[in-house]
Amino acid sequence: MAISLTAQYDRSTSDRSLYGYSLKVTITAASGMPKEVFVFQRGAAPAPAPGEPLQDNYVCIADPVDLDEIPATAPDLAQEIPYYRLSQVTLAFRDLIELEECEGFLQGDLSTLVKSMNAMLVFTPQEIVTYA
Repeated sequence: MAISLTAQYDRSTSDRSLYGYSLKVTITAASGMPKEVFVFQRGAAPAPAPGEPLQDNYVCIADPVDLDEIPATAPDLAQEIPYYRLSQVTLAFRDLIELEECEGFLQGDLSTLVKSMNAMLVFTPQEIVTYA
C-alpha cells in the first residue's frame, strides 16, 4: 500500500501593496500515515503576561521518527514534551516573495516525507547473522 498525502495551499490576498501576507497549508487527506505532520512547540515564545495563554510556534514538518514520537494532541507541559503535531499551519510573511519561497520549501519537505515513508516499507536483505 503506497503512502500518500494531499495538501491544500491557501493564500491571503495577492495585492502586492500590503505589509503582510499569510499562507495556510492543510493536509486534507492521508493514506498510510497520519495527517498531523506540522510540528508545533508549546510555550516557545517569551513568557506571557499573567493570565495569558502560552504561545505555540510552528517548528517544522515532522520526519518519520517524529510521527512516532511526537503526539498529535496539545501537550500537558507538566507531563509531556512541549511538542505536538497538527494537520494545519498558518504562516505570516512580509512579502509575497518570502511566501512563495516558503511554499516551495513546504512542498519539497512534504514530498520528501512521503518518499521517506514509502521507502521505509521496502526491506532489502543486507546481512544474515547466525548466533551460537
